[in-house]
Amino acid sequence: VVIVMDEGNDFPSAVTWGESGTFTPTINNNNSIRRASMWYLDGPFTGPDSLTVSGVGTSQGVSLLALSGTAAGDPVATASANEDFIAYTPSSNDSIVVTGITDNGGPDITAQAPVGITTYFSQDVTSSAGGSGVFANSSTDEQVFLFNGATNSESMILAEFVMAGGGPSSPYETWATGGELFGDDENGDGVSNGLAFLLGAADSDADAT
Repeated sequence: VVIVMDEGNDFPSAVTWGESGTFTPTINNNNSIRRASMWYLDGPFTGPDSLTVSGVGTSQGVSLLALSGTAAGDPVATASANEDFIAYTPSSNDSIVVTGITDNGGPDITAQAPVGITTYFSQDVTSSAGGSGVFANSSTDEQVFLFNGATNSESMILAEFVMAGGGPSSPYETWATGGELFGDDENGDGVSNGLAFLLGAADSDADAT
């Protein structure tokens, strides 16, 4: 999953991963001269290789997140102009929600809500800023995805992904031998159980930072 925060052009013209494939544009949000787009590689990953983003203007940043799963139906949402939040109801209680924002003015933008969201990119570049975050979801209740520090939010994007093998006999269920919830933080290291699992932690007690 690639998030591009851009200023100047409509959207990147292409995102490629070396010789192994082209990313498909999933979401585009264009509320002003600040753009936000999210792309995902619709096929098996065959890296390592170099990521190339073509056709951007003044790019605030690029985030890359590796997931093994599928998009949850039509799992996209965008914010209206000048809003720094998206209210979204997940379709699954065992999914990953990825979100990003491109802002006019800064300062550094950090993911603030819901509880357990992890900021994995925040950058302030002159008059613009960008940020993105990931959330291991464990509920089908509506969540409000909020970024802190946005002063004039131009574009915000969100997508939900259901992890590969989800369900009662999923790899996560095997890993969480004590029945730990996907979105909880069992050992208090600041990384949710779901993200610790994705990062390769041995179990829910292992420090994944």
